[in-house]
Amino acid sequence: MFAYWQGRIKGGTKSEIPITNLDFFPTILEVAGISRPQEKVLDGTSILPVLTENAEIEERPLCK
Repeated sequence: MFAYWQGRIKGGTKSEIPITNLDFFPTILEVAGISRPQEKVLDGTSILPVLTENAEIEERPLCK
């Protein structure tokens, strides 16, 4: 996956953390400042910390 966000994602940053398309929706919600819908179950995890801070996220199974 490639991501570009001028001023937020440092160029040339690489990560070996596996992600899935289920992570996109929670990430977009966080970027937009929108709370997760309480009535919905989201299987993904926001990867915003990985993108902007080169941080780790909790290890989890990518498929159930």
